[in-house]
Amino acid sequence: MKNRFITYLVCIFTIMIIFVFPLTKGVFGASNSVIEAGELLQKIITGVEKRYNVSSFSAAFDQISTIKVMAITDTGKGRITVKRPWKMKWEYDSPEKQIYVTDGTDMWIYRPEDNQIQIGKATSFFTGVVRAVFLLDMKQIKKYFSISLIIKDNPSLHLLRLVPKEKIADVSEMYLSISKKTFDVVKIVKYNANGDEISYKLSNFKFNRSYPDSIFRLKIPKGADVQYFDEQ
Repeated sequence: MKNRFITYLVCIFTIMIIFVFPLTKGVFGASNSVIEAGELLQKIITGVEKRYNVSSFSAAFDQISTIKVMAITDTGKGRITVKRPWKMKWEYDSPEKQIYVTDGTDMWIYRPEDNQIQIGKATSFFTGVVRAVFLLDMKQIKKYFSISLIIKDNPSLHLLRLVPKEKIADVSEMYLSISKKTFDVVKIVKYNANGDEISYKLSNFKFNRSYPDSIFRLKIPKGADVQYFDEQ
């Protein structure tokens, strides 16, 4: 169950603020280029931090998950809704209707077609790393990742690479594509040690909407098959 959840979400992401992130000559060439790149990185981080310094946001997502060794690719799409500090709701429209929702303490996974609901603690799936990325929480991302700027000739996007400061299960590196115009995080890509990839394209952002806390809890449907994943 956990593996399937990670395949659908991981993160369930996940952008940044930093203390110090060293940049080397080997990446940027001459020392003045290093300084310029470092200044640009700081500018990007500050821009993203300001953009997501909000009480809530939501976005449409398109997901592609690839298991490299088996050459299997799955796709999905839906919408994510976030309310600070820890509330999240993922609503999948395809390939099948599914809802993943947490109030920050408990977690519900609901599959309407099967009338099946799984309940447990949010920390069983949403680790600090996952929450940091998908909440787009800069202070938390800086806690878990070293961040570097990838120089590419792209007129509309910045590309940042996140490398875990300590070994993290199922995360070897992540990449964030950020709009140069708005500082929206428009794509999150995650790789694991096996080369498996999960990417999320994000669009149609809405900020500071008033979401009631009740939408981040799930009422058990009548006749539902209820399972508790912390007990499995």
